[in-house]
Amino acid sequence: PGHGPFPGWISGQLDLPPTGIKDAESVGLCSQVFNVASCQPKALEFALADPDESEAQFLPETAQRFLLSPGDMFCVPAGNMYRIENHSKTHDCKLFWTIIRPTPGDA
Repeated sequence: PGHGPFPGWISGQLDLPPTGIKDAESVGLCSQVFNVASCQPKALEFALADPDESEAQFLPETAQRFLLSPGDMFCVPAGNMYRIENHSKTHDCKLFWTIIRPTPGDA
């Protein structure tokens, strides 16, 4: 995918063990969509950095936080940073993700 006037994309899965963390990451010009396939209900935390923070920093004290369950989905808009944490002490968490790259004329 990603040839001509169409945006490019890639997809995959992320497995987080109990108490596992995906460190804060910037999505740059891309957007990301996540689908929660399995986890302990309300134990997966998605944190989105405050977009008003300078220099694209992830500051835990100003991040927006959401507790998610199986079947939930979330989007990280372009230009943002996010972090994911599995708060469960007993259940793995499986997420499916898609990264969408802007078309060359939009970047």
